[in-house]
Amino acid sequence: MYVDLPLDSLLEYRARHTAPADFAEFWESSLAEARTHSLGLRVTKVDTPVRTLDVHDVVFNGYGGHPVRAWLRTPRGADGPLPVVVEFPGYGNGRGDVLESLEWASAGFAHLSMDARGQGAAGSRAGATPDPVGSDPAFPGFMTRGIEDPATYYYRRLIVDAVRAVEAARALDAADPARVAVVGGSQGGGLALAAAGLVDGLVDRGHDVTLLSSGEHRTRATRHHRVYETPPTSLLGNPLPEVTAAAETASALAEADVDLVHDHSLAGPLLAGSRSQPTIVTMHGPVAGENGEYYRRLGRSVGIVAISEAQRRLAPDLNWVGTVHNAIDVRSFRYRADKDDYLLWLGRFSPDKAPDLAITAARQVGRRIVLAGKMNETAEREYFRDVVRPLLGPDVEYVGEADATLKRELLSGARALVFPIQWDEPFGMVMIEAMASGTPVVALRRGSVPEVVAHGRSGLVVDEFADFAAALRVADELDPAEVRRDAEARFDLPVMAAGYERVYRQVLATHAAAARVARRA
Repeated sequence: MYVDLPLDSLLEYRARHTAPADFAEFWESSLAEARTHSLGLRVTKVDTPVRTLDVHDVVFNGYGGHPVRAWLRTPRGADGPLPVVVEFPGYGNGRGDVLESLEWASAGFAHLSMDARGQGAAGSRAGATPDPVGSDPAFPGFMTRGIEDPATYYYRRLIVDAVRAVEAARALDAADPARVAVVGGSQGGGLALAAAGLVDGLVDRGHDVTLLSSGEHRTRATRHHRVYETPPTSLLGNPLPEVTAAAETASALAEADVDLVHDHSLAGPLLAGSRSQPTIVTMHGPVAGENGEYYRRLGRSVGIVAISEAQRRLAPDLNWVGTVHNAIDVRSFRYRADKDDYLLWLGRFSPDKAPDLAITAARQVGRRIVLAGKMNETAEREYFRDVVRPLLGPDVEYVGEADATLKRELLSGARALVFPIQWDEPFGMVMIEAMASGTPVVALRRGSVPEVVAHGRSGLVVDEFADFAAALRVADELDPAEVRRDAEARFDLPVMAAGYERVYRQVLATHAAAARVARRA
């Protein structure tokens, strides 16, 4: 295999092109419309002279509810659900003949070979799926068919078909829905990439994940062990559910075939020393005080992952094994290049978050500011009443606590996120959420701020509050597209996954080396 970058760099590579503002919304609505039609999966066995494989003619509903054909080939007599390979045809081709492309099924996979609507008449592989949607007079070929409008473009229909093909593959009796791969060459390669980006569950890194948690889960874990049927949220603060969950987890792990345990609970790490597999924990809370002392006393029985270098510096004696920044699904945040004329403060009403300083800075530059924040605790309500409410006016608007929809709307429209943080916060999620929206962050140099905000690219970092107003004026000159690109390059979910994968490999290698030394002793 020939590549132009090392594998690690390829896994983390992000294109520098910025998606249109409505990119995610366009594909979400396209898929939502397709899913208003039933999948309509029909599978009919086809007699062939091949004795080692079974072949079925498959029909499913793609874009617009239009029927799309495919071949399903499986090894004859195979037991249990099989891993599935969904193959997309090259340009001009269809699904081909019933006896073509037998290699995947011969290797033990279920193989679904999708037809390309309207193609296959002149290619090397025949097709059997018409495209009922016509187009205006166009240059011969598929690349330009309906290209003047994204809604009518031919490849919108074909990409939706590809996503529906994966959904059909997952619904097959012969298929293991947790093990699906997409392949293709030429046009088929583009369809495979599009399907992988649009289908939840394909964009993973090939790891077999067992999740132990309470209640329902919405993850891509291969297996799920439910500790509590319903999360015991009403018992928060009561130690019994925590230790019960730790005991149940230990029992489940004793039966599970895992290489490494990543524990996000409080009591669970107490049992790490009794396991043969290494255990790591992510330090989500503070490293000072009792929390830090707890992990300090666990010693080397657990490896600790920091969420920022700033957090790590506060307790350098803990058993750190790596640093991995938090991340978000950047695509879920709306990008806007055209900003409205307001600044935004978003957070918890407390002196640590300093909304009063945010208001002061906004007034210094003559800008309207919108405040959206949490005010549930008594201390938060009292702080708002005593400090913030007296500062409200025509240029300061409080909109309440923002839900996910309102938060995205506010972040995408703001000129800048005002972040005059007053404590050494280990990581501020709102900063990367703003960046994902193309909104620069203006912040004081505290905690993780210098790691998160790329000064002069995705925001501005100042040492003193006296410099804050000047930074807000300069923030108008930053390119929203460049702000968004920085979020994609450093704080998207695949970047975090790659970071944890590096930690896992490092910890496993160290663990294996220690085991070899112990055996020789």
